[in-house]
Amino acid sequence: MIKITRTPPDGRSLRFCLIDTGDTFTVTMDYVKGKNPSEIKSAVLHYKIRSTFVPDYQAEMQDEWKWIMYLWAVYEDLTGFIKRVLTKPMTHGEIRKALKTNFDIKISKKDLLEMSNDMETIGEIQKIKKGALVKNQWIPRIRW
Repeated sequence: MIKITRTPPDGRSLRFCLIDTGDTFTVTMDYVKGKNPSEIKSAVLHYKIRSTFVPDYQAEMQDEWKWIMYLWAVYEDLTGFIKRVLTKPMTHGEIRKALKTNFDIKISKKDLLEMSNDMETIGEIQKIKKGALVKNQWIPRIRW
């Protein structure tokens, strides 16, 4: 959510920077237009032609959909993708393979172990042991 805490009385000299999705851009631009600014310009790093918002400027245009992981969101994005592939109990190796197959994402064993441990600590997934095998597997935690 974007919150502009100080709006100039006339709204005409309002300036801000927004980094988010097309849907957020649309909502924010509607809000800014309501302040009657003298000019509105938008810019994005990567413009996906399927986006709901068309910016005035872009650093790069993408004509096919592909998830872009920005430095400031790598951890959040990867944990989200890990949860998406966990449709059944899986080992770390199976998770790595599913991330590569489904999303073309490569993650090191070390990084996956760190993230899965963090996810278990905050209750997003849980480690289980299956039968006589002492193989650590990860499944999403069921929330009631």
